[in-house]
Parts: sequence; C-alpha cells; structure tokens
Amino acid sequence: MPRTFGKQPIREVVWRAGYTHAEFADELGIKPRSHVFSAMGGVVPPSDELRQAASTFLGVPLADLFTAESLAEVCRPLPPGLRRKSAAQR
Repeated sequence: MPRTFGKQPIREVVWRAGYTHAEFADELGIKPRSHVFSAMGGVVPPSDELRQAASTFLGVPLADLFTAESLAEVCRPLPPGLRRKSAAQR
C-alpha cells in the first residue's frame, strides 16, 4: 500500500486565494496536472517544481503549504512502464 500524507494545508490556502484546484494547477503550468492534485491530497510528496512554483505563486512559505512529513519525502517519477498512457499514445 502506498504511503500517504493526508490532505495538505495547500488545499485551503489555494481555496482562500480564490482558485479552484484545477485553476491553480493550470496557473502553475505543471504537467501532469494530476501530480498537483495528488500532492495536494497527500497521495504523493510534492515535486521540487511544485514546491517552488506554489510557494512563489501564493506568496506563502513552503512549510505553510505542505506537512513536514510530505516535504521530507522525495518525489520520484514512475518508471515509464508504470505510467498511464494518454489518449494520444493509445
């Protein structure tokens, strides 16, 4: 069973800033967008790109966006054989 970190504080920060999670992911331009959703939900740790972009965009310290436990983990992309294929690749 994958390790999870619980819902992250960034979810409320984004909501209070007036963005939906989808709008926030689009504003950051991080691909895949699903990584932003998964990190916000605590399913995966945030990537370095997400850590920097979210903190800069929201003007909030990183420690106020993600739990210490999720920040202690390193985000590792899935090996190509385990990645889901997009509709264009099918």
